[in-house]
Amino acid sequence: MSSCTSQPKGVHISGISYRDLTGTSATPVAINLKCSNTVSCDGLTFDTIQISSASKGQKVTATCNHASGKTDGTIDPPLSCLSRA
Repeated sequence: MSSCTSQPKGVHISGISYRDLTGTSATPVAINLKCSNTVSCDGLTFDTIQISSASKGQKVTATCNHASGKTDGTIDPPLSCLSRA
C-alpha cells in the first residue's frame, strides 16, 4: 500500500476544529495528521486536548505531515509538529 504523501491528488482538508477532547489512545501515537505533500491540511485548530495512553505509565505522542494550524489551551500530547498558520 502506498503512502498518502506520495499521491498527486487528494482531498484538501481545511478549517477543521478539535475542541475540548479527552480520552485515551491504544497506540503510542495519539494524534496522527498524515496529509499529502501536494494537498496539505491547513487551517486546523486544536483547543484543549487531553489524550493519555490506555496503558498505564506509557506516554503518547503526536505526528504531523504537511499539516498547519494553531493551538490554544492545554494540548497533550503536544503538537509541536504542527506548522503554525
